[in-house]
Amino acid sequence: MSDDVAPIDRSSAGGAGPGSEDSTSAVGADYEATPESRPDETDEVSARAQMVGVRRNRRIRRWTAVLTVLLAVLTVASALSPPLRVRMEVLLEVLPFPALHTAAASTVFVGFVLGLCARGLLHGQRIAWVVAVALMVTAVVLNLIKGLDVEEGVISLVLVGWLVLVRRAFTVVPARAQLRRAVNVAVGATVFVIVVSTVLALTLGRRHHPRAGETIRAAAERLGGDTRLPIVGLGPAGTPLLAAAGIAVVVAALWILLSPRRSLPRTPADHLVDRERARAIVALYGGGTLDYFALRDDKEWFFTNDAVVAYAVRGGVCLVSPDPIGPHGSQYQVWADFMDFAATRGWTPMVVAASADRLEMYGHAGLKPMYLGDEAVVDVASFTLTGRAVKGLRQSVNRVERAGVNAVFIDPATAPDEVREKVLAIADKSRQGETERGFSMTLSRMFDPADTGFLMVLATDERGRVLGFIQWVPATDLPGWSLDVMRRDTATDVPNGLTDFMIVKTIERIAAEGGKGLGLNFAVMRDFMTKPPESVAEQIRRRILDIVAKHSQLESLGKFNEKYDPTWVPRYVMRGSGDELLKQGLAVAQAEGVIDTPGRAARS
Repeated sequence: MSDDVAPIDRSSAGGAGPGSEDSTSAVGADYEATPESRPDETDEVSARAQMVGVRRNRRIRRWTAVLTVLLAVLTVASALSPPLRVRMEVLLEVLPFPALHTAAASTVFVGFVLGLCARGLLHGQRIAWVVAVALMVTAVVLNLIKGLDVEEGVISLVLVGWLVLVRRAFTVVPARAQLRRAVNVAVGATVFVIVVSTVLALTLGRRHHPRAGETIRAAAERLGGDTRLPIVGLGPAGTPLLAAAGIAVVVAALWILLSPRRSLPRTPADHLVDRERARAIVALYGGGTLDYFALRDDKEWFFTNDAVVAYAVRGGVCLVSPDPIGPHGSQYQVWADFMDFAATRGWTPMVVAASADRLEMYGHAGLKPMYLGDEAVVDVASFTLTGRAVKGLRQSVNRVERAGVNAVFIDPATAPDEVREKVLAIADKSRQGETERGFSMTLSRMFDPADTGFLMVLATDERGRVLGFIQWVPATDLPGWSLDVMRRDTATDVPNGLTDFMIVKTIERIAAEGGKGLGLNFAVMRDFMTKPPESVAEQIRRRILDIVAKHSQLESLGKFNEKYDPTWVPRYVMRGSGDELLKQGLAVAQAEGVIDTPGRAARS
């Protein structure tokens, strides 16, 4: 098992609690959630109190990081400014001038490293807390030596007291793999710089007969800022370049060491066990239009009894989608446990496509809602192709039918090999990139034997050629189906309106079988795109969205869905603090496929 992330299982007595490193999935692939196995009604008051504690710690981490950055700036500014003459005279009576100069230079380095520690403090790193305390105490001494700067020393001492007071908020310890990476980078980069500088010195300065041992020592000392031993052959730029290289090595090692912990892939067997356990929970309790997408292959799963949270970590941002799934009353507790779990790893939690009825729960954990868009859900019982309002849709469907196209419905899990090959060929031909795009609204795979009970509609011509397909996943809360992936052949002889034809035929089939709903595409920022702006801020936002819409499907998806007169279900992004908004936005863009990165998928 990975030493970075292990699922937390509280489904049985003695199960590991939040933050445990040794917890493992106690249930195999044959795990089956049952109403009898679910826990008693969760005490929401207790779960809310638990989330308030996590929220408080995150606030402490954020403010501590801000104060540390301010102290770092003050420390560097103080070191670079000339000391007061009166204080300087007092110091020179007891200390030599080089001592004052060395203290000032050292103070610059302390301030610089303090700034790096702020990043670790923001993510609750214990090692950042230890280093910050040590550096602040050192800064007190250096400030006194370099210029009797009592004011800066007092500020450092006050912040040390604050760090000691809130020490329990900094619990994240680096994983062993993280420590190894930091050590490898530090040692490898140091050896590389010393070897290169030694070779250059021996080559360029050979007429001065330098000794290899002394050259190696001189290069190593310059990495730490010491210049007592001469190093010939590198010229006047050699010393500052080596000093800069030494600083770069320190920065690289600290950056790795103070980064949020990674969510490393588990073994395929362990990942499959967790996925099948999550599948059992989704089958019993997950009936929402996005719930089945909790089983994407690029997600991990966090369990509390018979409830699950599906997540993936990207650059320290923990993306969650869909909402927690489990028995009624269990969502608060699993979310509180998950927030604890994320906090012990320094992750920034973020929920993508959250439903409106979960906003209060996320708010207790300190997450803030941001409108994302609307999901179109069609009422299949009231849907009709008669009337002027749907004239264009009716004409599209009729045109495809006149072209001799038929709709064939299959279960993908039992489809013959010949059909699978045809469908996959269309998917590969029309897809942008190597994988299906999306994180919150697509499954990212087809024809997996474990994915049973799906519905796939094929559009075939008179010769049996597959022209397009749509895969639907179960959404029992509607009851009905939810769009996973849809594709059409890019050949020129494929009639226009093929996608409308397949959707309409699916609606008719669901209505005939007694179903009630069909989840379609997601219209990003639909509310902002359709309502006239009323304020200056809304006008600016609308102009930005209009520009984005010209280069994306932002507006076209909304217009496409409007033809079916759907019910619009709002979805939200639940984000953390504003100072990490850019990082969170990039993580969502990568996961949903807006930014091209390897190994991601998105909804069509």
